[in-house]
Amino acid sequence: MFVGFLLYLTEPRRTDSAEHYSRAEFAMVFFYFVLFVVVLLGFVIQAWLNPALKTSLGYAASGVLICLLTTSFSVYLLFTRTLSARIKRGKFISQVFFVAIVIALVLFPHISADAWGRSEGIMAKDNYPLVELYAPYQAIDDIQWELTTTNSFWTVDSLYLLYSNQQCLAVQSVVDGSSVYIVPIHDILSIKVVASEE
Repeated sequence: MFVGFLLYLTEPRRTDSAEHYSRAEFAMVFFYFVLFVVVLLGFVIQAWLNPALKTSLGYAASGVLICLLTTSFSVYLLFTRTLSARIKRGKFISQVFFVAIVIALVLFPHISADAWGRSEGIMAKDNYPLVELYAPYQAIDDIQWELTTTNSFWTVDSLYLLYSNQQCLAVQSVVDGSSVYIVPIHDILSIKVVASEE
C-alpha cells in the first residue's frame, strides 16, 4: 500500500481519457475504499472512548477484517493504472483519496498489529488454567473475595493463571480481561486449579 501510494504520487498526471476503466467498477471500488477507511477511523475512535472493547474477540476479529478490506481496496485502486489515473484527474476525488489513503497508512499498522495480537492472545487464553487463590487477606483489591471457615479468603471471580514462578504469579480476571494482576507468592496460601469457568 505504501509503495503504491509513492508510485501514485510520483507518476505524472495522465491527460488521456483512460477509457479502459468501467465507471461502475470505479464508483463501487472507490466508494467501498472510502467507506472502509471511515469505518477504520470510527473503529479507532470507539476503541479509544471505550478501552474495554479491546478485550473482546469481536474487537480483534473486526479489526483484522477491516484492515484487510481497507488494504485490499486501496491496493486495487493504487495498482490499477486506469483507476489511479481517473482518481488523479478528478479534483475532488483526488483530494478525498489522498486524505483517505493517508488515514489508512497511519492507522493500518497499529490497528492490524493490535487486533492480530489481541486475537492471538484471546485464543491462547484457552490454554491458561483457571484457578482459585486462597490468601490470608484480600491480596487483589479489584476482584471479589469471600471469607472461608478458616478465616482466610478465596477468590470468587474466576482467574486465568498467566504465569508463575518462585517470587510471584500473574493472573487475569475472566470477567474483566483488561487487567493483569501480579501477586507476590508469599501473599498466597494456596492455589487451586479448577477444570472450568463455572
